[in-house]
Amino acid sequence: TGSMTEYYLEVSYGNYYIHANPFSCAGGCPQQENAREYYNNRIAFADADPVAVTAGMQTSGVNFQLEIGAQISGTVTDENTSLPVANVFVNLYNNSFSQTGYTNASGVYSIIGIPTGTYQVAFNSSGNYVTEYYNGKFNSSQADLVQVTAPNVLPGIDASLTSPGKISGTVTGDPGSLPLETIGVI
Repeated sequence: TGSMTEYYLEVSYGNYYIHANPFSCAGGCPQQENAREYYNNRIAFADADPVAVTAGMQTSGVNFQLEIGAQISGTVTDENTSLPVANVFVNLYNNSFSQTGYTNASGVYSIIGIPTGTYQVAFNSSGNYVTEYYNGKFNSSQADLVQVTAPNVLPGIDASLTSPGKISGTVTGDPGSLPLETIGVI
């Protein structure tokens, strides 16, 4: 929508699920603190109301009033050195909503525009560290949940990441045979 408050979409006839997303602008847009929503004040696609479009007609009155969302922030460090960890992918999510952020050079991140709700928070560093969930948990079923209430700020959602352990070995065929090549081990 740019800097204007009105929007206009050209679509063929049918039913559409329309959403306003402050994070979907292209190229260097400032982050918005508003929470995204689907038409008719719905947070989740599964709960969204369809908008019917008739050929040759304009469907008007499909308006949005975006609420100011909650915010979480924290610092991610190395468990062994206590040094900050940069470029950690931080994902806050539940069944209805997902929002991401990255740590900066100081290990600090912030995720804004979050609707009121209960979420899991995962910290992933692309192989340099073990993926961890909030409060030192290593799988999502054990993760401590984070409760946020818009428009409040919840600091201190920190993580201390662990370096991965390693497993190694050799794959062979029959006893005494040479190692096999191009075998995947999972």
